[in-house]
Amino acid sequence: MSRAIIIQGPSLFVHELKKMWAGFDIIWSTWKGDEANYDEDDIVVFNDMPMETGVGNVKLQQQTVINGIKKAKELGFTRVFKWRSDMVPNNPKNLLKLL
Repeated sequence: MSRAIIIQGPSLFVHELKKMWAGFDIIWSTWKGDEANYDEDDIVVFNDMPMETGVGNVKLQQQTVINGIKKAKELGFTRVFKWRSDMVPNNPKNLLKLL
């Protein structure tokens, strides 16, 4: 089983998240215009901002998650774990063990 971590949302804590999720396959799903926040070897989906954001920005989350999942499937991953870009985990390895 190959799995990827999909980190969706604006590019807030990219460097911190890379450090905390080190050793995991990460697919970033963010917005066009945030290209400068990523390295050449990062897997990133740059999404167009939808016209309608929805209540609580739910449309923004839907778009980035769906496109991140599509990218994961395209790359051959069979499982994904979705994470928000505005949350930096303390111990992601133990978090995933709980699943």
